[in-house]
Amino acid sequence: MPAILENAYHRRSLARETAALKESESQLLKTKNYLESLIRYANAPIMTWSPDLKITEFNRAFEVLTGSARDEVIGQDIAFLFPEERRAEYMDYINRTVAGEFWEVKDISIMHTSGRKQDVLWNSANIYDSAGKLVATIAQGQDITERKIAEKDLQSAYEATIAGWGYAVDLKDKDTGDHSQRVAELTLSIALKLGIPAEDLLHIRRGVLLHDIGKMGVPDAILFKPDKLTDDEWTIMRQHPTFAYEMLSKIAYLHPALDVPYCHHEKWDGSGYPRGLRGEEIPLSARIFAVVDVHDALTSDRPYRRAWTIERALEYIQEHSGTHFDPQVVAVFMQEVDIKAP
Repeated sequence: MPAILENAYHRRSLARETAALKESESQLLKTKNYLESLIRYANAPIMTWSPDLKITEFNRAFEVLTGSARDEVIGQDIAFLFPEERRAEYMDYINRTVAGEFWEVKDISIMHTSGRKQDVLWNSANIYDSAGKLVATIAQGQDITERKIAEKDLQSAYEATIAGWGYAVDLKDKDTGDHSQRVAELTLSIALKLGIPAEDLLHIRRGVLLHDIGKMGVPDAILFKPDKLTDDEWTIMRQHPTFAYEMLSKIAYLHPALDVPYCHHEKWDGSGYPRGLRGEEIPLSARIFAVVDVHDALTSDRPYRRAWTIERALEYIQEHSGTHFDPQVVAVFMQEVDIKAP
């Protein structure tokens, strides 16, 4: 091919490549503008940050959520969004996400410029380039503040209902109406010392408040009989843990609280009821409550006897350690009672 024609061919080829490159750049710019616009005006709060944890995008929904303007937060460290008392916890989560250790949805609190805290369902993921290098992390938030308020209101209603049931049982049992509340505090204190996780304490407290609800199924003539019960009457009385289980097991949110109402009359040596459980077959929460409940019952007036002295009741607890009661629980109970003594 003559040189002049070859040069012309190369010029046309170069022109085509240049035009194609410009078109590609134009399409990339349009795509970039589209994505930025999509993020900017999305209804859900969306933000991005760089590998060094500096905010690089902050859409309008996040502005509404936080009260902070985009231009004010771009370039700031992401840590400023979080309440001071939870900042270290949240930043540990952020750092592990950036490191690629895990990816999960998490409930977090974000600060509003007014000082109030917004509850947010936080969903984040890393963005990598074609070489596998981390470019940014993107997070989408969902404002769940109102939902959290509704959940707290519902929780309060649940707790008030349970407390009311417990109070009603105490009154029916001719107590002053505060037996269940008295034993709840001590039971939870011992539970913590014996290593029961704090998140389980709510369920134990519910179980304690409802521990004798099965007595609602026991005839008053038996429940309040001032004399010794007959064998047949004892057979009926001993059904009250089963009555409690049958009643409460129908309520889904009370399933984790069933151990105390169902098992607090089981004994360490297996001689208890309703199932004759032995030793560590008995749930720990029920073993703890058994000690506290018996001590409180012995030191309270009953239709069939006057209250014992505290000293006599403590002697009884120690005498029955290893038979009625879990020895480890008794040891912690004695320490706790000694601490609380005036």
